[in-house]
Amino acid sequence: MVGLSDRRASASGNPLTLLTRRRFLKRLSHLGKALFVFSQAPLALAQTSGQGPSSSGPVAIDRASFFGLARVGSILLACGERGLIARSTPESHWQVTRLPTPRNFTALAAHPSGLAVTVGHSGVIFVSEDAGQQWRAVPEAIRRTFNPNQDALLTVAIDAERRVIVGGAFGRMAQSTNLGKSWSAIKPLGDDFEWHIYQLCVDPIRRSWLMVGESGTLAESPDGLTWREISSPYAGSFFGAVLTSQGTRIVFGMRGRIYRQANPPGTWQPIEVPTTMAWMSGRQLSDGRIMLVGDQGMTAISDNDGQHFRLEKRWDASLSDLMESSDGRLWIAGKAGLKSFESNAGATQRPATGTR
Repeated sequence: MVGLSDRRASASGNPLTLLTRRRFLKRLSHLGKALFVFSQAPLALAQTSGQGPSSSGPVAIDRASFFGLARVGSILLACGERGLIARSTPESHWQVTRLPTPRNFTALAAHPSGLAVTVGHSGVIFVSEDAGQQWRAVPEAIRRTFNPNQDALLTVAIDAERRVIVGGAFGRMAQSTNLGKSWSAIKPLGDDFEWHIYQLCVDPIRRSWLMVGESGTLAESPDGLTWREISSPYAGSFFGAVLTSQGTRIVFGMRGRIYRQANPPGTWQPIEVPTTMAWMSGRQLSDGRIMLVGDQGMTAISDNDGQHFRLEKRWDASLSDLMESSDGRLWIAGKAGLKSFESNAGATQRPATGTR
């Protein structure tokens, strides 16, 4: 992967963000990754123009790209292109707001207390303490203390104590223990670690944190601060992970690759599926099933804790995240917006409305 290949972006978009010439040339040396980005580019975010927020009228949720989903009780939140944040109501209506940034948001996390954090290109971070009703930006001066080059942030996770950890391009990682008011840098695997971090997860069963990323990166931490590498079964990039209620870990990424590790930890077992489409995100649903979403509208569903998956095409557009609502409906985010499906039906689509 050359430059910044974002795990939440369109299949036909330009995967490069604003990089310095030095960093761009450095990443060109990874020829295999470069070929992957330009030939397949799974969900690569379109380049933002740098212009300010649009004021051209209401934003419909099926007319904009959304890349991350989170849930606080009965409220769903979604983050998307050029500063878009969507917040649901119990009646499945969505209120769409454009926060004061032209940058694409890439990931979103929330805590039952109402704390929510979204991150994105150029290292932007916005924080809400009321389940997404009001948002405040982390000032650039604070962000530069741990991210001097304003590298893109690609993932965010919040633990039970409301500690926030963000990760992203070139191994960038930082934590906040005071609701995003101050941040401290974390060097997860030493000064030389520069692979992109695509997802951070809190594992309540194994009482640890999990990191997945570029070039087969897998790492684990007991506290989010000190990390150790995990032997990886794959040299390509992992874009996400699902940590199940049974303690099983499912990691997935490029070329349709899925690997499963049972609890207690053992070897990673490859799970064969008849596709080479990239998997971008996944969740365990309330009935125990595991669902992955990926390129070209493909989904994979497992009824047996990730031992086998069956494929279903849910949409014509590339998918970036999914979340189950409190009433059991399944929401999927992607290049073509937000859509709702019956969680047990592959073809049933339910209407939703959204305003800005």
